[in-house]
Amino acid sequence: MEQNGIVCSVVIHTDQKKEELQKALRALENQTAGFPGSTQVLLIEDRGGEEQHRRCADFREKHGENVLILSGSAVSALKELRKYVRGCYVNFSGKGDYWDADALRLVMKAISALPQGSDRAARKAGDSAIPEDGGPENISETCPEIITCRREYHGKRRGFVGAGDRNFRKSHLCKTDKRPKEVLYDLSSSFIPASLLTEEESALQAGAAERQTLIGRLALRTGRIRYLREAVCHVSDVIPERGAWDFLDRRDEYFSYAKAAYSGMIECSRKYCGEVTAYAQNFILGDLQTRLKQPLPSEMSREERTAYRELISGILAEVEDLTIVQSRLPLPYKAYALHLKYGDRAFPQDLLLSRIPLQIRMLEERDGMLHLEGVSAHRIPGENREIRAVDTVGREWNPLCTGNSHYDRKGMLGDLAQQGIWFSLDLPLKGDTVYRFRISDSMGNCAWMPLKLQKWSRLSGVENSFFLCGNRMVSREENGIAVSSGNLYAAWRAARKRDRSLKKLEKPEVLRIRKRAAGLKKRSKKRPIWLVFDRAYRAGDNGEALFRYLMKSDAKQSREIYFVLNADSEDYERMAKAGPVLKYGSEEHLAYFLAASKIISSAADQWVINPFGKDRKYYLDMIESDFVFLQHGVIQNDLSGWLHRGNVNIRMMVTSGEREYRSVLDGNYGYDESVVKLTGMPRHDRLRDRREKLIAFLPTWRKDLAGTLSDRAGERKYSESFRETGYFRFYDGLLHSPELLEAMERAGYRGEFHLHPSLRSQLRDFHSNSLITVGDDQMDYSDIFARAALLITDYSSVAFDFAYLRKPVIYTQFDSSDIEGRHIFRQGYFDYERDGFGPVVCDLKTAADTIVRFLSTDCAEPELYRERVDCFFRYHDRRNSERVCREIIRMEDAAGPRPGKHYFTKI
Repeated sequence: MEQNGIVCSVVIHTDQKKEELQKALRALENQTAGFPGSTQVLLIEDRGGEEQHRRCADFREKHGENVLILSGSAVSALKELRKYVRGCYVNFSGKGDYWDADALRLVMKAISALPQGSDRAARKAGDSAIPEDGGPENISETCPEIITCRREYHGKRRGFVGAGDRNFRKSHLCKTDKRPKEVLYDLSSSFIPASLLTEEESALQAGAAERQTLIGRLALRTGRIRYLREAVCHVSDVIPERGAWDFLDRRDEYFSYAKAAYSGMIECSRKYCGEVTAYAQNFILGDLQTRLKQPLPSEMSREERTAYRELISGILAEVEDLTIVQSRLPLPYKAYALHLKYGDRAFPQDLLLSRIPLQIRMLEERDGMLHLEGVSAHRIPGENREIRAVDTVGREWNPLCTGNSHYDRKGMLGDLAQQGIWFSLDLPLKGDTVYRFRISDSMGNCAWMPLKLQKWSRLSGVENSFFLCGNRMVSREENGIAVSSGNLYAAWRAARKRDRSLKKLEKPEVLRIRKRAAGLKKRSKKRPIWLVFDRAYRAGDNGEALFRYLMKSDAKQSREIYFVLNADSEDYERMAKAGPVLKYGSEEHLAYFLAASKIISSAADQWVINPFGKDRKYYLDMIESDFVFLQHGVIQNDLSGWLHRGNVNIRMMVTSGEREYRSVLDGNYGYDESVVKLTGMPRHDRLRDRREKLIAFLPTWRKDLAGTLSDRAGERKYSESFRETGYFRFYDGLLHSPELLEAMERAGYRGEFHLHPSLRSQLRDFHSNSLITVGDDQMDYSDIFARAALLITDYSSVAFDFAYLRKPVIYTQFDSSDIEGRHIFRQGYFDYERDGFGPVVCDLKTAADTIVRFLSTDCAEPELYRERVDCFFRYHDRRNSERVCREIIRMEDAAGPRPGKHYFTKI
């Protein structure tokens, strides 16, 4: 039994930040189970400083013999630590981790519920309850269980995220031979039977490969993992524990990691189970998927690449084909793993054939036909496959398939794991039929493709969902799309079935919103509804500029036009004076969104095109609006990965210059002249030059630095690691540069620093000084463009607005060498050195010196950059809003009135 009533022993390394160590110790003291009570704490001192040592000594003095302070050199191996562990279960906390207040009580409750003869019997005298002679008979019902807790991340990622969280849908016992896909990788959030440590040679301060192998080996030995959903471990995301992530940029670790983690797991499985079990195979595949996706380091020689491929091929040879096919690997990497396993030999392609889905992104009526577009994964290198649509009587249609690099998937060797295919297809809407999709290979094998209805497919996973195309009804059948009569009675019956399905959801707000939207849709046949956005929490961009124009134009006489904004936005009252405003996220806003014919926005983020979040599937059949993208700024880089029509489905896009216009049409965006319009941006109509002795610092954001999205309105959480980034150090250094501040004071200039809205949560990290003010993100862009005499930015498109006023720009591109891999764009047609509206600087000193030089000329714009501005923009006549409005109306007129459709609401 446990010694002196100790049930759990928690091991904490003191070599971590003092605030993290303090939080971990305080979390133990706050446990509802009582502390120390039945808990022992072992503090392992490695390289901690005097302050950590003093804090640990105070903690031991406060809590007595339940706390031990051990030297890391004295207990370097787990079996050496074993003699100090008094609990029957032990946890090895990671750096920056701490326990939820109720976690240990729940763990102890789970331990107390274990049958006698399992964990507690195994605790006697340090004996292992599991024989060491190998063989599957060693795993029995009396083996102790590993108890693992749910991980809630703090740091870069936040919340219950990660692939492992799906194992916590409910608290349950997993027997690894019965549920081999429920793989456990996380040591720091698990409690291990102490009896299992007796024979463990692993180092206490183990590397990622050893820790990975340890938890896998222990899971194999016990064969039993108890998942506790309610017990939570708060895990730091600063130091990842998933091994494959640790060494992706260190070539010397690739071989050692694979041998220790993968080959080691195979050896353990044979030793303890007599074979390479399905659990061991899934353990390897789950960790290996990161390796399969990530290109090998460029420093690897050809010989090293060949040797590594052979090593991975040998490991995959121990994994059964069916295990690979049924694993949680993404489909392209299942094929890639089989390709690596078989090498030059052909692998059995038919294993994957029935699993290749057809991803339908768009499903709508177009010119009397049922129009489909989407992504197909049917072309995997080494095999020629074809897809066809087949109706009930056997008639076939071939889709138009074109390669699209946005949907390519590459493997670790830089070769294609899957060729991205964008398909389009028009099917007849006449007659009652069901369309299914068949895939076939060169060997004569064929299968029906499973359908994934996504994005704008108008059909969802909700039972009995349908939509109407004139007098035809489109609904979902098993792996097919059905077309049937859409007469009034048939539509009424279908609506009744759908509404009964919705009622079962116990989501009354869905029914209310749908009912209100149905009434609005009927009203909108006479007066179409337009919704205009900037950001959910602020106005001041192209949306506001166009909205103000619309409120004074004839367009509002025959349309209902609303601006959408958070109720607590500082701009709400100001915009309400300009015209009607809907509160973002309200039921009123959601109902109007469903009834709208046009969604017009300067942002193209998910919170604009999908304000419903995860509930969108309940409304898909009612969404018919066209998305008009006013843009947040001029497109200067390649944004096709973000704005491709398969991701955003823009029906009209605004551009400002001929080169920008051509870059979208000729690029991989998927749009033609009917969508892309050269009108100029509405906000340029409001630009005025009232320059003062002011420098504006307006850098853009970085995708890898922005905190995680906290809600569907685009708000991001604060990132605790932001102050350690090169971005912060550069701009903080520039704002407080002594040379710059001295020159500004001498020239009579002051400055304003504003972060991009996507980094607004990090404003607290920057501080004003006597000359430069750190402003909030509620600024009016047109106002600061008017007042500033010089703009300092990096890659932001605000440079175009500023240059539009013939004012000078300085590009501070300190991270130009790696920006493409860390943000949402790739290099496009615009070269900052060749085409930019000012000099490009790449380090802090040069940036400060260049600003000082401009100050010496009172920020006069050199003639070279003025000529570039004149050549770039098509219009300078302040009639951009008028042109945008005219194009929207032209698009609306071309579409004609909406056909009569039924949205039955009696539920």
